[in-house]
Amino acid sequence: MRARMRCPKAMIVLALDTSTELAGLALYDAVSDRTLYALSWRSPRRQTRELAVHIHTALNACALSMAGIGLVAVATGPGSFTGVRIGVSVAKGLVLGTRSKVVLVGIPTLSVLLSPLYHQAQALERAGTLMGVLPAGRGKFIWATMSARAPWYYLSQDDHCLGTATDLAGFLDRGPEEGAPVWLGGELTDEIQQAVQQHPRLVALPALFLARSPAVLARLAWQRWQVEPDCTDPAHLAPLYVSSQGKGPG
Repeated sequence: MRARMRCPKAMIVLALDTSTELAGLALYDAVSDRTLYALSWRSPRRQTRELAVHIHTALNACALSMAGIGLVAVATGPGSFTGVRIGVSVAKGLVLGTRSKVVLVGIPTLSVLLSPLYHQAQALERAGTLMGVLPAGRGKFIWATMSARAPWYYLSQDDHCLGTATDLAGFLDRGPEEGAPVWLGGELTDEIQQAVQQHPRLVALPALFLARSPAVLARLAWQRWQVEPDCTDPAHLAPLYVSSQGKGPG
């Protein structure tokens, strides 16, 4: 277990997300709450080659090196089996290979996705169900929900569901808050959109809330470290996989 670092005048967070083909990277100054650099890109089966290049480019653009990074944040999945493993492995390598003390914090991918939806719902209605969706390959999807009324929390493995687009539509029909809106975000493929388009309570969100933000990942990791300073042991950080139908909340 690593001793908790004291917060320096500038705590720079490097955030990495390769959970799906939509990859992301950000540099975030946690003390000033300012995003220094953010990039999202499509990376089908190229994360291994592209991630290191983008990290190098981001650090150079901000005149930084790994010695200036205080915390590495990584999205732990679920998502692409290979993509999640790449992100977690690179994050661990950066932390363990840096001479200075660097904190490593993992955040579930759908927590990154649902966080902006939560704040949007709080600003508008403070009611309903938040639902995030990610592709899982072979015609399957992963989703998780939480109440827009509930205080923010980090999703556990049991909070996730795995199934087809038809399964997801059936899950929506059995929604935990009858009559309340459903805030849906994520990588909404044509198959998902066709399956849910007739749902009467679905809230159409602008594109801003449909994709994961690496800057949100950075901010959530910083916040989690403040609350759970013992969550940073690289030996305990592992990808989050969903291999069977989860029970999901509600």
